[in-house]
Amino acid sequence: SRWTERMNLRGIMKKTVLFASMFLLTAAFLFSADFSDPEGWFAYDDSAAPNNGSSKIYIESSKSGDVLAVTAKGNVTKKFQYGFAGFGINPNPAELANIKKAKGFKFKVKGDGRVYRVRVQTSNVNDYNYYGKIFVTKQERLIEVQVLYSELEQESWGNRVSFNKNQITMITFQTTEQPIASFTLTIIGFELIM
Repeated sequence: SRWTERMNLRGIMKKTVLFASMFLLTAAFLFSADFSDPEGWFAYDDSAAPNNGSSKIYIESSKSGDVLAVTAKGNVTKKFQYGFAGFGINPNPAELANIKKAKGFKFKVKGDGRVYRVRVQTSNVNDYNYYGKIFVTKQERLIEVQVLYSELEQESWGNRVSFNKNQITMITFQTTEQPIASFTLTIIGFELIM
């Protein structure tokens, strides 16, 4: 009957709309997991309590196509004994899920010839002794840095904990020396190694 045909057609149309909606949501989920949103990046330094230092940092971002470049500039003082400044990625849920599936990550970096440390912050570290890797920049030269989770190490101070990529919360880039009158570091095209 016509009524049955209409009901079948309505059911098919509902399924088609539902499928199309799910496809678009999945595409949006995947697209949002590419670390190219400047709003996902943040800066920090030693000026907050309890450190009460006087180091300063600010970040600016620019895009070329889909590639995001984040530049950090600032200085590090010894007002706080272990002065520092850094910036990082506060990943959205899609990015975080992909970080936890990855073997590591890579990025291009343009720096000032100084030594920096990339830190993979995990929820099981409570004394800031995060796993990380040191990298050396080349004055005004672009280089690529690859970081495999299997290469990460904690520093010589603090409590030792096992690294577990399922406990990753964010990734940061931080200065390693004090004082620094002026530093400039640009991270370009952060990508995961799957």
